[in-house]
Amino acid sequence: MKTKYLKILLLAIISLFLLVGCAGGPLAQSTPGLNANDTHVFLSAVNKVYKIDLENGMEVWRYPADNTRMVTYAPVMFQDEEFIFGDMFNKLHKLNIDNPLQKSWESTDAKGWYQAKVAESDGIVIAPNTDRNIYAFNSNDGSLLWKHEDNFAFISEPLIIGQTVIISSQNHKILFLDLKTGNEKDQPLDMQGAVMAAPYYIEETGYIYVGSLGNEFIAIDAKSHKIAWRYDGSIEKLSGIWAKPIYLQGQLIFNDDKGNIASVDPYSGKENWVMLEQGKMLAGLAAVNDNSFIVAAEDGSIKLFDIDRKPLLQFNIEKATIYTTPLVTEKLILIAPVGAEYTLYAYPIETTGMPQWTFKPTK
Repeated sequence: MKTKYLKILLLAIISLFLLVGCAGGPLAQSTPGLNANDTHVFLSAVNKVYKIDLENGMEVWRYPADNTRMVTYAPVMFQDEEFIFGDMFNKLHKLNIDNPLQKSWESTDAKGWYQAKVAESDGIVIAPNTDRNIYAFNSNDGSLLWKHEDNFAFISEPLIIGQTVIISSQNHKILFLDLKTGNEKDQPLDMQGAVMAAPYYIEETGYIYVGSLGNEFIAIDAKSHKIAWRYDGSIEKLSGIWAKPIYLQGQLIFNDDKGNIASVDPYSGKENWVMLEQGKMLAGLAAVNDNSFIVAAEDGSIKLFDIDRKPLLQFNIEKATIYTTPLVTEKLILIAPVGAEYTLYAYPIETTGMPQWTFKPTK
């Protein structure tokens, strides 16, 4: 593996982790995980998962409530009245949303870190792990159904289409696994570099979209698992792609880590427009409403554009470093930086750059 890829790989695997020996286990600093339902946002940050009221930013609960050893950054996945997430002490948890002390199950089958959000379909939870395995668990009781072994750590959210699990691999491939057995349903699709971005599916087009650290962005036919088109637009040197694209008003919009942003036709890959080098950017784009999107650069600068690239607003979060893609709910834009005064910033959809509320865990 080339040296530059090794450095990027380390960043992806540990997300700027600083591991320090201490009595309670390792101390980790990384990029927070975000997910939200209609009423609350769930923040995975350091040694807790926090449930926070979307209206006022008040903490509802934290898990664990005591000093039980846990480090987690994986976003939670909701399943009815429960949620599932993995931690960095090799455990996968399924807990009650209202009372996390009500635990449905806990799996300790893995030997590595859970860094990605899990996926679920037909009662099967698919959980990538850094121990080079993809695990499948029975959603009801947490029993292990199968595991698929590979050569590199898995850190990207899976995509499930019907009975097929699509997984991004750092081994320069896209994997297609059977949901029930974990067996390969098709030959892996070769990519030009390690694939950190989760695959993104649009049912309307029948295509799966994904980029890699090999400076490429492609569309994959969801039925044949063959490349339908490859981006070949006006960006002379497309850089590494870390995040999923967005789909807005018939346009597929993606960004690379130099902040190049491209809009293409999702059927053909034909370029609509580009915006060059909007700032170093590992976070992805987020659609804010039907005709605008938000761009969060690594240096804490936030920009909003309409679908025609017209700038709508720009502001900064002081001392922030941003790696987590912003999360947009019905009323709020949620940003979880590293190093800033607050752990979570909530801005109204029609924002002026002033937060509606902020959240910082109490001691």
